[in-house]
Amino acid sequence: MRRIICASPAYLQRHGTPQTPADLARHNCLLLTGFGRLAAWPMRINGRVVEMTVKGAVTCDSAELLLDLVRVGLGIARLGDFLAQEALAKGELVPLLVDHHVVEVQPISALMPPGRQHLPRVRAFVDFLAAEAARRPLPIS
Repeated sequence: MRRIICASPAYLQRHGTPQTPADLARHNCLLLTGFGRLAAWPMRINGRVVEMTVKGAVTCDSAELLLDLVRVGLGIARLGDFLAQEALAKGELVPLLVDHHVVEVQPISALMPPGRQHLPRVRAFVDFLAAEAARRPLPIS
């Protein structure tokens, strides 16, 4: 999984499009709770990777809810690419700061109790995850 920074066209029309990482300080950045490290967005500034701490009016523990809030124009979020890909493809979301954002590849793990991996539905789901991961090229950063 990779994370992308995005917002809706409506939000950007009302608040402007951030051109540099420093511009994020003037925007409503929506955050996922429970993962403190996700409040620092890694950016490449003058050839160095800098963790930009962002703030906003909303924090929640649901990435799906953040996606909905971004779609309706309430702010900017850093979301998993798998979560936002459909909205991006439809033009409901716009990727931001692509020349600055440091794309971090994050592993996705499938954990299951002993014995469950032999159930056909579990095996099919794990095989699906593996096939999806194999079909996506790794980003160059």
